Amino acid sequence: MLRLGYRALRISQPHLPYGGVHGSHLGKTLALVRGLSSHSTCEIKYPDGKELLTKTASSSNENHVTLEELIDKKNLRKLFLATYQLEIDWLLSKLPRSIPICLARNWDRLSGEQPGISSLHSNFTVVHPPLSENQYGSMHAKLFILYYDEFIRVVVTSANMTSLDWETFENAIFVQDFSRARSEAVRPCAFGRDLYHFLGALRIPNFIRNTLTGYDFSTAKVTLIPSVPGAHLQNQEEVYGHKKIAQALMKHGLMSNCSDNKMTLEYQVGF
Repeated sequence: MLRLGYRALRISQPHLPYGGVHGSHLGKTLALVRGLSSHSTCEIKYPDGKELLTKTASSSNENHVTLEELIDKKNLRKLFLATYQLEIDWLLSKLPRSIPICLARNWDRLSGEQPGISSLHSNFTVVHPPLSENQYGSMHAKLFILYYDEFIRVVVTSANMTSLDWETFENAIFVQDFSRARSEAVRPCAFGRDLYHFLGALRIPNFIRNTLTGYDFSTAKVTLIPSVPGAHLQNQEEVYGHKKIAQALMKHGLMSNCSDNKMTLEYQVGF
């Protein structure tokens, strides 16, 4: 069971700074990644899903993985990425040249950033989801979708896209590969539907979001639980937040009638 955070998006004029990296600097960085990708083949590695940890200097077992190992740079064809914090130069050093990239990231109104969609060059689309009018709430999702010739790899993680989170801190990862749909008659499943709606809630361009319809998510081993800050209508109560968690627990037989038991509430407040 995995938890995502995301918000809705409205289109406005693009604004290019990214987490302290000015747009002009980012544009210069992106110029370094132009070129041709290789055309070798890649096989499915995580057909049944796997829980992993980021590999640090002290890691010693097979359940740890590096970002490079997850990405498989020589075979990657395109990438969707959602992250709260971003270290752009470090990220681009891990990616192949000239692949299409769509990035959804948190932004800061106090720094003059604006919600909307912008293009840094023909292959790089950036989405700034809108934040609430008050000081609370953020786009906190950390997910990426890696596209290969015959399948996609969905990764949900607690790690921001920074060198600190991937190389120094130990963060959690869930990864699963999904093959191309063998026919147009593949029945939609909850995982694929939730992932599709996740991109829709971010207002990711349809030409990117619609690529998901070409893959078979019937083998999904987890339930996606979107966490969307804000007030939601009654018909959304089982789509987001704690009611979606309760729904998933009941579905998987992890929650019984506990009316006679003592309830313990655990929570964390961050500043």
